[in-house]
Amino acid sequence: MRSDILIVVAAVVTACLYLLLGLPIVSPQQLFSERIINALSMYFYALPVMFLLFRLRDIRKALRGKTTICWKETVVDFHRQFLSVKNIFIDLKLIFSVVVLFVLVIYLRHLIPFINERIYDQWLDYGESLLFGTTLAEKLVTSFDSKFAYWYAQSYFLYYPYMSLLLFFFIMQRNRHAAEAFFLGFYLLWFIGLGLTYLLPTLGPCYMNPDLFLSLPKNAVTDMQNTLWQMRELVISGADMRQGVNLITAFPSLHVAVLTWGSLCLNRYSNILGVISWFCWVLTMFSTLYFGWHYLIDNLVAVIMAATLYRLGFARVKLNQPKKISRGEDYLKRMTEFFS
Repeated sequence: MRSDILIVVAAVVTACLYLLLGLPIVSPQQLFSERIINALSMYFYALPVMFLLFRLRDIRKALRGKTTICWKETVVDFHRQFLSVKNIFIDLKLIFSVVVLFVLVIYLRHLIPFINERIYDQWLDYGESLLFGTTLAEKLVTSFDSKFAYWYAQSYFLYYPYMSLLLFFFIMQRNRHAAEAFFLGFYLLWFIGLGLTYLLPTLGPCYMNPDLFLSLPKNAVTDMQNTLWQMRELVISGADMRQGVNLITAFPSLHVAVLTWGSLCLNRYSNILGVISWFCWVLTMFSTLYFGWHYLIDNLVAVIMAATLYRLGFARVKLNQPKKISRGEDYLKRMTEFFS
C-alpha cells in the first residue's frame, strides 16, 4: 500500500465513523487551510536552503581537489532535482497528504469518548505503584527541582519544531523510495497508535491525580493541560466541535513514538543527526513523564511500536538505491504483505 492511498482509506474510514455515530464533521476546510498554508510556507523556505546546501556541497568537492563546479552547473543540478514539474508535484503531494493526516488525527482523537467511554488509568496507576511504590510522575516531581519547570516545559515543546524539520527532511529527499518508506511508516504509526487508544483510552496522571502537580509553577505545559481539559469537558457535556474538541490521549505516547521513529530513520543518514535526534528523544521522554502526560507503559509501548515498524520497513531500505529496486529490498511490498 502506498502512503497516499493509506491517507485516502483513513479519510473514508473517518467519515464513516462520524456518519455511524451521528456526529457532524465541523469545519474540515478551515483546519486544512490553516495547516496547508503553514506547510507550503515552510516548503518555499526550504527550497533556497536546499540550493545553498547544493552549492556548499560543490564547494566542498572543489576544496578536496576534485573537479570545480561552477554556479551554472549547480543551478542546473538543483533545477533537475527540485524544480522540475514532476518533482514539485511529488513534493506537494507529500505535503498535502501530511496535512490531511494531521487533520484526520484531530477528528479521530475527538471520537475517543464516543467509541469507548471507559477510562483505564486506574490500572496503569496501580501498575506503577507496584513497581515504584508510587506513580513515576510523582517520583519525578518530588526528585527534580520545580524551579527548572520552565526549562522542562521548553524541552516538551521541542517536539513540535523537531517533527516539522523531520517531515521536511524526508519531503526534500530525492531518494523517493526512502521517502515513501518513511511516510508509510509514519502514517501507520499514527493510525496504529489511535487504534490502541480506542482499545485502551487513558487520560494520564496529570488529569487523574492533578494534586500531584500543584507544586509546579504555572508554565506553558500546565496552561495547555488546562485548556485541553476544558475542551474535553465541553465535549463530554454534549458540545460539538465548534465549542470543544477532545484531544487528550495518553496510551500510547505518540510524541515518543514519533521521536523514536525519527531517530531510527535519521540515524541511518548521519550519526550526527542521530545523536541530536536521540537527545531530543530523551528530553521528550522525561518531560512527558515529569508533567504527567503519560505513564511509563505509554512511552514503552510507543518505543516498541516505532521500533517494530522500523525493523519491518525502513531498516530494509537502501539509502543509495539503484534505479532498479530488487524484490528483496522492496519495502512497500514487505509492508503490504505484512499488514494485508
